[in-house]
Amino acid sequence: MRSHQEIERKILSTFSETASALGYSPLHGSIIGVLLVRDKPMSLQEIAQETGYSTSMVSLSLDLLEVLGVIKKIKKTGDRKLYIQLDGDLLEVLKNAIIIKLSKSINGSLTDFAESR
Repeated sequence: MRSHQEIERKILSTFSETASALGYSPLHGSIIGVLLVRDKPMSLQEIAQETGYSTSMVSLSLDLLEVLGVIKKIKKTGDRKLYIQLDGDLLEVLKNAIIIKLSKSINGSLTDFAESR
């Protein structure tokens, strides 16, 4: 039987590999995995510590995840830190992320084709 830590590592690895396969940074997947496993709002610093990435790298990745609708940034009363939590249906968000990537790729190819005529 696997330990709790082994299962957590497997989840983080799976999300990291999925993000890479979709053309996103492995960090995007790691952030989603950490938030999923911890199941609570986490500070930028906590996410950086859990993922092993710098706070600046995590901050940049959070901006994209927020635009995609994966996460939501929140403030807690009496606390100056910014907290992040998962937002919405994760599978629906991943589907939309795939569609965005495919649309960009296809539109770029169609534009290149039209310009070459």
